[in-house]
Amino acid sequence: PRAILVSARCPATHTQKASRLEFVEHLILQGADPMKIMELQGEQVTPLQRAREYGDPMTVHCISNAMERFSKGPPLIILPDVDARIEEAQAQKLPVAILFPGQGSQYVKMLSEVKDLEPCRKLINIATKVLGWDILDLCLNGPEEKLEETRY
Repeated sequence: PRAILVSARCPATHTQKASRLEFVEHLILQGADPMKIMELQGEQVTPLQRAREYGDPMTVHCISNAMERFSKGPPLIILPDVDARIEEAQAQKLPVAILFPGQGSQYVKMLSEVKDLEPCRKLINIATKVLGWDILDLCLNGPEEKLEETRY
């Protein structure tokens, strides 16, 4: 929509008019839909309608031609966002377990590096409910003597 606005408001004699029209055409050929109804400047309109309202025949002609070229071209293949997929994969790690290897191995601040990881946070919340006391508070703040007790 913004590209159409800039192109339509650019006079035909402007030195950048051709490059602005090329950009609009490029967006449409890449799959941008000028017929999609969206909120533009507080109104529900399509970018094509808005271009017609701006009254620039060159922009309207460019949009129409690009739409026709797009319709005759090969199908548009939409792939998942690679960055989003990587972030999802990082967020969906293997199941997590919090292990305390044995008496005498506990120390104050021992969950500090993992306490904010979602799987650990869930386990800590469940453990707190099951045990009836705040395991995270004990692990982060001690006291050391309490952590050394067999029942903790």
